[in-house]
Order: sequence, then C-alpha cells, then structure tokens
Amino acid sequence: SSQAQVVTSPEVLTRASELLRGRVPRAQIRQSIAAQSSTKLFEVGVSARTGDPRTAADIVNAVAKAYEEVANKRVKQDAAESIATLQKVEAQLTARLDELPDGESPAAEAARAAISGQLAAVQAKQGQIQADANKFGAGIERVDEARAPEFPISDPPRRRAVIFGVLGFIAALVLAFWRGERVR
Repeated sequence: SSQAQVVTSPEVLTRASELLRGRVPRAQIRQSIAAQSSTKLFEVGVSARTGDPRTAADIVNAVAKAYEEVANKRVKQDAAESIATLQKVEAQLTARLDELPDGESPAAEAARAAISGQLAAVQAKQGQIQADANKFGAGIERVDEARAPEFPISDPPRRRAVIFGVLGFIAALVLAFWRGERVR
C-alpha cells in the first residue's frame, strides 16, 4: 500500500505532468488517477478516469513511467545515504586501527584482527548495497502499457436512457394496439 501512495505522491504527479509536456496539468492528473495495491501479488494497479480514453491511457502511462523514475531515484538516494553512513563507520574503524600500538603484544594483535574484521565487513556491506542498488533498482520488473479501448466500455447514461425510453415507448404501443383489438 505504501507503493500505491508513492504512485499518487506529488513528486510522481509532477513528473507525470512533465512527461505529458504540460498537456494535462498536475491537478487534473491527481483527480483522475487511482492506484491500488494487490493483496496477493507484489503489484500496483493504476487507473485513470477521463472523458477521453486516449487521454486516460496517456495519463496512466505517464504516471507509471514517472513512478518508475521516482522509485529508482529514491533507491539510489537511500543507497547513497547508507553508503555514506557506512563510510563514517569505516573512517572510525580506520582511526581506531591507526591508534593501536605497533607492538607485537597479543592484546594489540587481537584488537587489530577484530577491528580489521569489522572493517572488512563494513566494506563488504558497502559493496553489497551498491551492487544491489545497481542490479535491482526499485525492484520494478515489468510495467504494462495502457492502451485506449477500441470500443466504449459502457454506454453513456443519456444514451442508455434514450434507448430504454424508445424500447418502453414501443412496448407501450404494442400493448395499446393489442388491448385495442381485444377490447371494443
């Protein structure tokens, strides 16, 4: 559900409006877009409601692209922050290692080995974070492109009202003629 919230975040909506080259303002995108997280799969469904199906498809595609860009950007920022924190720890460990006496005492050697092990673990963690961020990014495997439907999904309410009104009028005429023939 947090990813569905990211899809409707101001940062994503602003980027989507930029991707649409200003054809659709951010406020209109915010009003027409809806995002739901699946409870069974790791996916987010994005839908848009507008008067024109092509515009709705364009909005959904722009929002999906913007979400992907923003999510990847956030992962890179988080990785950079984590690596910066680990680099501070690495600098502290290196300083502690440099402060140890150069003697051959068993205590100094044990401390040097312990700090060196911690230093190697911190460096390995930095490399793993960077590798994961580069390889997996935000973890978005696939984005299905939205296409405008070729036929209207449902009739507009006015059209449906006219159709049923005409059918009701025809049924009333048939009933009137039938009763007119039966009752003199």
